[in-house]
Amino acid sequence: MRKSLLLVMVTCWVALPCTHLAAQTTGGIRGTVSDPSGNPLPGVLVEATSVSRGTSRTAVTGVNGRFSLNSLAVDTYSVEATLEGFVNKRYESVRVGIDSAVALDFQLVLESLDETITVTSVPLLEVTRSSVGTNFSTDFIEDLPTNRNFWDMMAVAPGVSQGSENSTSLSALGSSISSNSWSVDGLNATNADTGNAWWYINPETIQEVQVLAIGAPAQYGNMSGAAFNVVTKSGSNEFEGSVGLFLQDDSLTDTNADIDGVEFERDEFRDFNASLGGPLKTDKFWFFAAFQNFRDSFSEPGVDPQFPTSFPSDRYDLKLNAALSERISMDAKYHYEEYDWVYGDAFATPDATSNQFGTNPAWGIGMQAVLNESNFLEARYAGYSGQDDLLSRTRSTDDPFIDYSPADNGPPRFSGSLFFPYLFDLSREQVDVTLTSHADDFLSGDHELKFGISYGEGAGDTITGGGVNGRYFYRYEYTYEYYGYEYSTPYYYRVTARPYHYGADTDTLSAFVDDSWQVNDKLTINVGVRYDRTTSDIPDFPRLNLDWTETGEIIPGQRDAVDWETVSPRLGFALQIGDSSVLRGFYGKFFDANVTGNWYAPPPDAPSYLYEFSTSLDGPWTESFTFEQRGTTVDPDLRPPETDQFTLGYERSFGQTVTVGLQAIHKETKNLIGWEILGDGVYEFVPFVNPLTGEVLQLASIIEQPSRRKGNRPGDGSLAPPGSQYEQDFDGAILTFNKRHSNGWGLMSSYTWSDSNGFLPRPLSQDQGAPFYTGSEGRDPNNWLNANQALQNQREHVVQVQGNFDLPWKLNANVIYRFLSGRPFNRQVRAGGPATNVALNQGAQAVIVRPASNSNLLPDQNVFDLAFGRAFALGGGVSLKIDVQVLNLFNEDAHDFWQTLEVPIGNRFQAAGFLTPRRVMLRTVVRF
Repeated sequence: MRKSLLLVMVTCWVALPCTHLAAQTTGGIRGTVSDPSGNPLPGVLVEATSVSRGTSRTAVTGVNGRFSLNSLAVDTYSVEATLEGFVNKRYESVRVGIDSAVALDFQLVLESLDETITVTSVPLLEVTRSSVGTNFSTDFIEDLPTNRNFWDMMAVAPGVSQGSENSTSLSALGSSISSNSWSVDGLNATNADTGNAWWYINPETIQEVQVLAIGAPAQYGNMSGAAFNVVTKSGSNEFEGSVGLFLQDDSLTDTNADIDGVEFERDEFRDFNASLGGPLKTDKFWFFAAFQNFRDSFSEPGVDPQFPTSFPSDRYDLKLNAALSERISMDAKYHYEEYDWVYGDAFATPDATSNQFGTNPAWGIGMQAVLNESNFLEARYAGYSGQDDLLSRTRSTDDPFIDYSPADNGPPRFSGSLFFPYLFDLSREQVDVTLTSHADDFLSGDHELKFGISYGEGAGDTITGGGVNGRYFYRYEYTYEYYGYEYSTPYYYRVTARPYHYGADTDTLSAFVDDSWQVNDKLTINVGVRYDRTTSDIPDFPRLNLDWTETGEIIPGQRDAVDWETVSPRLGFALQIGDSSVLRGFYGKFFDANVTGNWYAPPPDAPSYLYEFSTSLDGPWTESFTFEQRGTTVDPDLRPPETDQFTLGYERSFGQTVTVGLQAIHKETKNLIGWEILGDGVYEFVPFVNPLTGEVLQLASIIEQPSRRKGNRPGDGSLAPPGSQYEQDFDGAILTFNKRHSNGWGLMSSYTWSDSNGFLPRPLSQDQGAPFYTGSEGRDPNNWLNANQALQNQREHVVQVQGNFDLPWKLNANVIYRFLSGRPFNRQVRAGGPATNVALNQGAQAVIVRPASNSNLLPDQNVFDLAFGRAFALGGGVSLKIDVQVLNLFNEDAHDFWQTLEVPIGNRFQAAGFLTPRRVMLRTVVRF
């Protein structure tokens, strides 16, 4: 047995060709079998049978009476232990979730009658895992009152924070929004350009969601935030399907906030879903197919209702599963979506607002093989491609114009056309192989070893520019007093730069080993290590004219722009205390994936920007300065963002239905990626009075431009304190109270306290850790004054409650309650502009005059969503479910961000992004 195990280990490690490894899509069952005296029983056959498909997996207990069933598909199982001379014992309704380790202990009694003892109560605690994940099953997801938004389901997990309502960007326990990993049925859905999930998921297809934010084993890599895993539904031996419709209407929508008297208005909300699954051949071959037609259109406060924001999308899904033999199974998946979104903006004309449109096909095929009773092999190939374009919603070809001094003294106004349109193409492919091996009584205990290797490659190519003609305009109004009279003089600026390509090709080679070492009946040690090798190139791109056409010239790219080798150790323990408690501890090192959007722009031979000014929009124009983007694109010693995570937690069960837990977390992150300003520039320093504090700041006026590149520090040419690095710290604690549905109700709840601060690469933003793309934030030395501050997604207190309740008259209720303390924000001035009476040679620049802290907070959010419904049996296996969902029942009107963070010298602050007001959603679903 030991020689066989070692041979398999070596073969897997050496013979197979060694991204982000395929995330966990399966779970397991392990436990012990003993006699009435507590002595272990070897040779017991333990069989787990899928309730939906009838397929089975078996294991035999070793000399210590232990067994392990690994890599079981997410499903509900019947698990039976059989040994001649003893009465069979069976657990019913054993739910195996994503990455779960269900612990079942059997005590067999001597046979007296031909019978089977059936147990329906399954233990609540996972007593062998040092990681702590949050799993949401189909029953919970189906009735969750949400906006039908996939990200809403993730955001209710402890420690997860949305930057704004309905945002697709999530921050987990202080990490950047580009530091997560996303997986759908083992397909790596993470976009290498953005670090976010690339496609949307039809909520009706989801079987289970897992959010693993704490203590991820070595199988999980290329992330320092959370691993978001989704397993979609599969067909079973019964034909099952559904047809559903969700509706909202303006007549059932309240008002809660306005901008200049214009309130939220619902134009349309319709979500039509249809699904069908069943056997193509009973016990052998199954299918599941789904379609979603989603239409959501509304105008936010301040937006002309004639030009609403609209999110039309169509999604198609097909999944096939096959049992080729008792030992080999396969699955295949195809997903396709198309979308054509348009946006409204209270501070932009329709010509200057966006139309984002594109398609997202994705595919995958996997094989699972039982090599013998101790070894299980999984292999998967997956990929996706996409096209995502952003143009003016009216297709205007006028030049973009920004008025920084509008007549109403409000925030800047945009007109003309889209400020930075783009055309974006991307693709990704990956291959993963994982071997799971169980060894009894090997090296001082039982071991569940998992080995994995992976290779992935991706590519992205974007064309963009400042307007469709290679130029844009902006305006400031300079107000001054002369001999007791006040005068105003407008200044217009014209910026010209050719459009350009940017993008990257990236390859990742990964390998890991994880060992769940069960030292004895109480102590399990989880130890692992992973290796990642990541390389990236900036490819050759054609040079473009101002009108976006190709000149016929080729700009050479940059080879080996990124070349990273990282090793990530993980070590954790789970100590069972008595029969109802477990103590968990963990240390792990995590490295972010190569999010190319952080470093690939500006590309080689980037365009220069010509700045001109005039007192009239019609000219004549006088050259102010030319900004030359010189210097290397990427620091040759660029390091990947790196996080050390420490956790310690305690969890206890009460009876068979309630668990309470407390988890403490500390995270230290360094080597974040942003602009690095080298010390080869020439500056003169000019005094500037901070309008909030009266402090005199010395601003850098550039005489000779410094070199700039992407690196892990602000650089010697910035005004950051000497030796500053991009880094952040997070401390937090999570208290959980969960109750399995029983006696008419179930609950999942948590309270999270956190404190985080750091020196972030994007100190001027209201979103934490969004990739740079072509952004210039942090490129001017003055951006780094007062930049050490609270993190933008920091929420000191978060309360999350999700519950479901059985009511009289066969009604059921589902609730979500969220309390989120406000996010910190900073205040800035645009120093060097006419309104500040300071001249900077490089033009106006943002300067932080009050850093973000817990004394500068956006409003708290207090949101309560409620759903009432009832199911009606129509006969013949057909049921009708009708729900009434009331979202934002309290009609909370808090805003998510400010339209601008600049201190209003003559202007006024304007909140933006208000929570959607109270509204009613109606759902009708027919299931058969």
